[in-house]
Amino acid sequence: KPPSIDVLSHRLKKRNSETKESITVRIEKSVHEMKYLDKFDKIILNDKLEDASKNIVDTVKKFIF
Repeated sequence: KPPSIDVLSHRLKKRNSETKESITVRIEKSVHEMKYLDKFDKIILNDKLEDASKNIVDTVKKFIF
């Protein structure tokens, strides 16, 4: 999960790899998906790459082992 929709929008625009239309579609999809956060067992905040990566690895390890 991105820290916020504004942060997600900023990141996508900063990459300069997508059209305005595709960014709009991705933002709309994210808004829709965030309505279902309460349905998940674990939410990974994608604020800092290193922290998010560690959190993902730790979560998977706990699930597997």
